[in-house]
Amino acid sequence: MGRNQQKHAARRAGRGKGPGSNRQPGARRRTERPGTCPQRNRRRRPAGGAGDTHDETGLIGAGRTASGDLYVLEDRSKNMGADTWGHEACRLAVELKADAFVVEANFGGDMAKQIIRQAWNELQNTGKTGGMLAPRIIEVTAKKGKQLRAEPIAQLYSQGLVHHVGEFPRLEGQMVTWLPGMDSPDRMDAAVHALTELADPAQDGLGAQHYTDQRLRGRR
Repeated sequence: MGRNQQKHAARRAGRGKGPGSNRQPGARRRTERPGTCPQRNRRRRPAGGAGDTHDETGLIGAGRTASGDLYVLEDRSKNMGADTWGHEACRLAVELKADAFVVEANFGGDMAKQIIRQAWNELQNTGKTGGMLAPRIIEVTAKKGKQLRAEPIAQLYSQGLVHHVGEFPRLEGQMVTWLPGMDSPDRMDAAVHALTELADPAQDGLGAQHYTDQRLRGRR
């Protein structure tokens, strides 16, 4: 499943409490293509539905190389209803050859699984999955506050272990400007959960701290 990475990795600077907020003002780093990214998942955070009155649906594609570096590959987040995001998620999974979907159990997890399975079956029946088996669906429960959840991932960003393949201005904007009490940062939430699912708790960038409260499970 190793598709070569595209374009460059980039990180942003700012003053918020999100994963990218600990960079020095004006700091920016780009890397050349890292080679192949064999482990990938797609993270999807549900919203209420289509229309301007609802939050966006966070839809992020992420992956990890054999060396442990994490990559944000795609940001397909937008305001969309259930039928739309289900098909968008499945098309992105096929494009990235993802091996898993990640959904929040406490934000309509059962319904999200049903929507994904239905969308996958519809694409499969029309020959749009390329013979690929349906990725497994992993449920995560957001028990901690957003800032607390993001801490381990912010640490990996600060160590240069998370890269953006291309530029994602709206996602990066949330990462560097979000503060507790602000509206839910759906793109950032989705990215944090995807990267958390891919991260290894034994990675050097996390230092000696052990996240015994399960903020960083590293099951993948």
